[in-house]
Amino acid sequence: MIHRFLADIIGTGEGDSDEFRPAVALYTHDWSAEMPADPVTGKLLNKWAMVEVRSGDYAQMDLDLGIDAMPFCELSTPVAQIDSVQLWNLREALSRRGIGAGITIGVATYGDIVAAIALRANAGTVDPTKAQLVL
Repeated sequence: MIHRFLADIIGTGEGDSDEFRPAVALYTHDWSAEMPADPVTGKLLNKWAMVEVRSGDYAQMDLDLGIDAMPFCELSTPVAQIDSVQLWNLREALSRRGIGAGITIGVATYGDIVAAIALRANAGTVDPTKAQLVL
C-alpha cells in the first residue's frame, strides 16, 4: 500500500548535484511527487510536495520535521472513518504549510482529500483565507 506524505522540497535546483526533491528522498528511492514550476522562471510554485512512497525508512521520516505523514488508509475510506489523530495531524500539517483546509466529516473520502491537495499543489501557494480546500 502506498504511504503519502507532505514533504518540504529540498535542494537548490542546481543540476544533478543538488536537484529539487522532497525531503523523503533522504530516506527512500521509491517515491513519486509532482513539483510544479513556473514555466518561464523555473521557480517552484511551492516549498512542499505531496509524495507517494512505496518503501523506505518510515521511522526516520516520522522524526524529520520537514515531513508529515498523511493518513494511512485506502482512498475509498470515508473521512469519518479516518483515525482522528491522523486527520488532526493532517490538518496541522496543511496549516503549517499555508494550505487552507476545511474538511467536512462524513461527506468526503480520503481520495477526495488527496485529490484536493494535489490540485492545490499544482496551483501554487495562495492566501489560505481566500482559497480554502473545502471537502
